Amino acid sequence: MFDFGFWEISIIAIITLIVVGPDKMPALARKAGLYVGKFNKFVRKIKTDINDELQADELKEQLSIKDEKSTLSQVLGDVKTSVDKYKQEIDKSPELTPQTKEDLKENEVAEKNEKENIIEAKFEATDDTVTITDDGNEIATENPHNLRD
Repeated sequence: MFDFGFWEISIIAIITLIVVGPDKMPALARKAGLYVGKFNKFVRKIKTDINDELQADELKEQLSIKDEKSTLSQVLGDVKTSVDKYKQEIDKSPELTPQTKEDLKENEVAEKNEKENIIEAKFEATDDTVTITDDGNEIATENPHNLRD
């Protein structure tokens, strides 16, 4: 803390010896030692108080993290119980009969065809006409020469 060398301390001691005198010098040195000890004790106490406060803050942060984790685990538990309840309700509901499953498949296919507007057509072309048929039903017949005009 203070950068005193041997010569600085010896000059201070000689000046103190001249000012105080040799009779009171040992008592003064004893008091100075007591005050230096008290000062060191005071500094140590301040350091430990600061360290204790820092550790208390770290513990508070850790506890808040643990509280968040416990809250998350409670929410996760609630979600799991809800999912289990829904699974049980689904298991308790009457199962679909095979005929109903087939009907559902047919409906899905029909809806898919409607959405995609799927038309299966067969084209037959000769020199004079182009015929479009769908499942044997004639949809259109055109002359290719008319299409060019």
